[in-house]
Amino acid sequence: MSKYRPLGIYFEGLADDVVTLTFQQMEDILGFELPPYAHTASAWLNADIRKRPQAQQWIRAGWERGKLDLERKEVSFFRVKTQAPKISLAQTELDELEQADEQQLKIEQDAGLSSTEKKTLINARIGQGQFRQSVSRSEQRCRLTGVSDLEFLIASHIKPWKDCDNRERLDGDNGLMLAPHVDRLFDRGWISFEDNGDILVTDSAKAVISVWGLSGINNAGKFTKDQQVFLRYHRTHVFKG
Repeated sequence: MSKYRPLGIYFEGLADDVVTLTFQQMEDILGFELPPYAHTASAWLNADIRKRPQAQQWIRAGWERGKLDLERKEVSFFRVKTQAPKISLAQTELDELEQADEQQLKIEQDAGLSSTEKKTLINARIGQGQFRQSVSRSEQRCRLTGVSDLEFLIASHIKPWKDCDNRERLDGDNGLMLAPHVDRLFDRGWISFEDNGDILVTDSAKAVISVWGLSGINNAGKFTKDQQVFLRYHRTHVFKG
């Protein structure tokens, strides 16, 4: 069960159609402190908020987020007239987001890390900063599309960020520069690679691979020995084949 489930139970039990909660009240409902990034505007206003496990609790209960007041540290919610439909994001993906959030919280609370080190590790989660620079030095194009303009490529972890130690999170050998649709396939485990570059594709993804014009590509080029270590993890723990 999600650690945010008490929030869903709270919203399900409300009789009113509008409620305003302070951050402290939400912490009292949940039984733990909100992470530091929850006190920033980007945590509440970014496009991915509806995908987050905490947001899923009020969405499934038929509520939407209203006004955010960071100065007063409170946020309002309102009940929608009909139950909001669940987003199509698979539950496993929601669980993985929650796991990554928990890992990020551990980094933020680690007294042994400087503020710069914390920022660097958290930026690596979204494929930015030092990690992206390290990956792009050796991976200068998407291995499937051939696109070399880095503006259009995502620095994707081979071994997922949530499963890495801090060294692995910044290791350039633990990354590939991929076009967004290829990143999606790789990140969700619908494709993977053998050490020699042969492409592995799940049966469920073959139709999509064809529509996206990737079906004629059988080999992405050989990987280095260090990359192969991370690829073995991907094939074993991420690839759905």
